[in-house]
Amino acid sequence: MSQRWPPLVRLAINRVRRKSQSENKRLKWEFQCEACNGWYSRKLVQVDHIVPCGTLKSFADLSSFAERLFCESDGLRVLCVTCHEKRKTEQQ
Repeated sequence: MSQRWPPLVRLAINRVRRKSQSENKRLKWEFQCEACNGWYSRKLVQVDHIVPCGTLKSFADLSSFAERLFCESDGLRVLCVTCHEKRKTEQQ
């Protein structure tokens, strides 16, 4: 989704950022995981749908999948890679 609608993802990312407090002077921003509240670099966070999009197992699933996929920015949250992987395994 981030490749198709980057402004929406940017809104979600910018909502949880702060100036870096790291000793690494090359790191400009840090982003807070909304699950564990840790602060991470941009490479270590991902945008997650609060309401899962679901699966596309049949043609009938297409409309509800697309509706949940293209939600507003308040339907998205930022998670660190670890929390995002945990969430994905819980959904399966």
